[in-house]
Amino acid sequence: MTADIKVLERDGWTISLTDDRRFAASGPEEIEGVGYENGKTVDTYAEALDYIDRRTKAAATRVKIKLSLSAVAEDGTPCKLTGLHGSRGIILSVPPINIDRRMGADFYPDTPAVQALVMQRNQLRARLATAEARLASMEIKDRAGYNFKERNYEHEMKLFVDGYNKAVAEAKNLEEKP
Repeated sequence: MTADIKVLERDGWTISLTDDRRFAASGPEEIEGVGYENGKTVDTYAEALDYIDRRTKAAATRVKIKLSLSAVAEDGTPCKLTGLHGSRGIILSVPPINIDRRMGADFYPDTPAVQALVMQRNQLRARLATAEARLASMEIKDRAGYNFKERNYEHEMKLFVDGYNKAVAEAKNLEEKP
């Protein structure tokens, strides 16, 4: 009986060619789990590589890092960061922050200075939204082209000036109200 011939050594794994022309894959002892024998003999080199990949992935999924990092979400909600989503890569938190689950939420360290900045930013965003809503009624709209048979220059200019006058009236009304 001769010794097995080593074909591959990678990341603690070894693939050897056995006397009976089969491939034996054996790996590091530290990933041994319940029902796992250190090594498997298969018929092809591809099967041996597949076995190594499956065992490596299984070992990686078993090793979970437990996190509980204090943070503040972009809306000012205090939370604990618990990890990353496996397929989307977004930050996971407790309680779950449901701001935009497609893109994930922004998180910041939970310190008094950061909390104050987040609250200040959110107040400014609210003021901006209010200002935009109030300005929407005063916006001077552009018009469609007037060189069509059903439209004429005078009619379109009248609509444009009427829109402007309406916006000016809204603006003056705004000046009268605090």
